[in-house]
Amino acid sequence: ATSLSPAQILDFYIEDYSFSRFLQSSRNIFLVGERGSGKTMALLFNSYAVQSKRNPQTTTDTIDRIGIYVPCNTPLTHRREYELLNEFQSAVISEHFLVLAILFSIADTVDKIPGAVSAHEGKSLAGQYEYLLNTKLPEAKSFFESLSMFAQREISETQQTLNVAAAESFYPKALTFSAAIMSLFDLLQRTKMFATAHFMIMIDDAHYLNPLQIKALNSWIAYRDHSQFSFKVACAKVDQPDFLTSTGGSILEGHDFAMIDMEQPYQFETSSFGRLARQIVERRLNRVGVKASP
Repeated sequence: ATSLSPAQILDFYIEDYSFSRFLQSSRNIFLVGERGSGKTMALLFNSYAVQSKRNPQTTTDTIDRIGIYVPCNTPLTHRREYELLNEFQSAVISEHFLVLAILFSIADTVDKIPGAVSAHEGKSLAGQYEYLLNTKLPEAKSFFESLSMFAQREISETQQTLNVAAAESFYPKALTFSAAIMSLFDLLQRTKMFATAHFMIMIDDAHYLNPLQIKALNSWIAYRDHSQFSFKVACAKVDQPDFLTSTGGSILEGHDFAMIDMEQPYQFETSSFGRLARQIVERRLNRVGVKASP
């Protein structure tokens, strides 16, 4: 699914209306199913990259829903330097890397929105964000390009610091979700384009996150205010992450999140799955010019 372009996803994806309304809501959602059950396609279809092609808008519009796709099956996620640190440092660095991955995805996504912020707004946002994080953003064409470069630089600097042979080496500028992401959402909602925006952070293949990152993610999901952001988390049933938080508590289905089973056991002709399967096969046959019934 990740190798398909937004245009190809629109060509081939059949929307399952029984759960798509949950993905477009402000609730935290877990999509659970094995490989090939459609988790990634569901997230990608609801991402800004695809939805912007599905429903083009003018540059004067405000945006209500922005799907930020964050893949977890990446070389950064598979790094294991945190295991060499003590428990506290491991938790700090693990959250730091996940926050940077989310920050990069936000910047990369929003930078593709035509007229997202004016030059004046971008300069103001950069100054405020630099002040809040006590850092200096790199020079770039736009505020969001600066953010993506900043995230990549931080990832590189953190890894270089952790690779130092001295056992006492630690990265002192580690970021947290509240400092780097929530503050960014606060700033963006002060602009015209994002005044009413809800950011849907789509975490794909969450089972690849390390246990400390899972706890951090669950802690963010436990945050009760869903006006700014929500999480849409896709994970496999095998090695499915637990629901423990960083403080030792847990998140509860129905209270903190809703769960969608992507492998509904209703695979007969008149079921919702049966109708969905026919639509999928029909669409794909038509796209390749085969005139045959499903």
